[in-house]
Amino acid sequence: MGPVRTGHNAVERSPEEEARMLEHKNYLEEQKLMKSSRWTWEFTTPLTVPAVQAVELFFFHRVFKRLKTGGRLDEDIDILDGDTEVPLVDFQRAMVRFFRAIRGPQKFDVKDYDKNSNGHINWFEFCKFWQKNDVQV
Repeated sequence: MGPVRTGHNAVERSPEEEARMLEHKNYLEEQKLMKSSRWTWEFTTPLTVPAVQAVELFFFHRVFKRLKTGGRLDEDIDILDGDTEVPLVDFQRAMVRFFRAIRGPQKFDVKDYDKNSNGHINWFEFCKFWQKNDVQV
């Protein structure tokens, strides 16, 4: 660049020093912009919603608990013991309503999931239904 005047004296700078000073100046401006900007974080998730999303087992867990408790979620029930069961009629009604709401395929026979043919479905049989149908929204 040439001589820089500071007061009455002229100071000569080498091209490397000029480049370093320019880089530092750009860095300071970038930091100033980052502090003043409201978008200071990096996005880690996609900004678009996927076209198809799988329904997680957690959703079916909540449905099973609600069917067992008659619509209340505040009751603590150990559903993993295998003794907790839901009537097959309630299961059928809930799944038909669910598939109607998501406009999914409704072709299934709930009797196929009642392995011990006692008219009730336990949590493990409920999981088999989720696994076999691969429900997506």
